[in-house]
Amino acid sequence: ARRSSRARGGAMPTPPSLQALSFDALLANVSSMTGEHVSALPEHVQLELFEGVLARGALNETVLGIFQEAARKCAPLAARIRSLNLKPLPPRPPATRNRWLGDNPSWY
Repeated sequence: ARRSSRARGGAMPTPPSLQALSFDALLANVSSMTGEHVSALPEHVQLELFEGVLARGALNETVLGIFQEAARKCAPLAARIRSLNLKPLPPRPPATRNRWLGDNPSWY
């Protein structure tokens, strides 16, 4: 098969694969998933998804809970989470206001 000079010249970048697009969509929406959704994926995909969340800096308590639930059925994922030695955040104090400001201070 003969290739055109355009294909060899690299004028157009190759489009991302359907798998890459799907993975990116999954990664962008991981916070709306459940642990059951994640655990239904193959182990290597669960691990890649977790690593992708870490790489994006998108790990928060909600997302961690999703992966911890999935890790009950996926030993490699459980081991990866344990390897990070994550500690739970301390409870946040309830919102308080200084009494002297009143209920509606003008500069708020």
